Amino acid sequence: MLFFAFCFIIRKNISQLYSKRSYKVRIISGSARGLKLLTPDGINTRPTADRVKEALFSSLADKISSSLVLDAFSGSGALGIEALSRGARRAVMTESDPKAFSLCRENLKKARLADRGEVILTDALSYIDKTSEFFDIIFLDPPYASGLYEPFLKKAEKHLAPGGIIIVEYEEKNLPVIPGFYSVTKEKKYGRVHLSYLTGVEQH
Repeated sequence: MLFFAFCFIIRKNISQLYSKRSYKVRIISGSARGLKLLTPDGINTRPTADRVKEALFSSLADKISSSLVLDAFSGSGALGIEALSRGARRAVMTESDPKAFSLCRENLKKARLADRGEVILTDALSYIDKTSEFFDIIFLDPPYASGLYEPFLKKAEKHLAPGGIIIVEYEEKNLPVIPGFYSVTKEKKYGRVHLSYLTGVEQH
């Protein structure tokens, strides 16, 4: 009897671990500065670390204002909401996980930026295949070992606005294949995390 009670408690605790919400990231700068974002616990979401995000947005300081942003595989929406907080004209955030989608919408409302942000429950590949938008900035941060980098990049190039840029986040052991119609203009490393900045070859 004690054995079954013990199993029940363990199962309950594991369930709570994967269903609860937690605060792991915050908005670093702009109108929503300091706001703590809700993130779903579990193995399917991996928010960009604050120090990486701060370095990333510092490098984009002259591009964010009035830009149209796509936060593909958005998770909690940390990158898209940060962009809006810093003055982006509009941000589209796509997320296929219903739990993460709900939290992303909640975070957008908490940041008081819902009038300029759109959260779509869909997978990023389907969205980029169908959209007619042209983006100034695209954040690409899928699960590292998902194999989704190359399929997305093959579709995304035609949706870059003139002068547009794609920022790809990955781990060194999961180095993505970059299609030849992109130019890698910058690469940065923060511990195990790498960032590559891509533009269309025709822009050079």
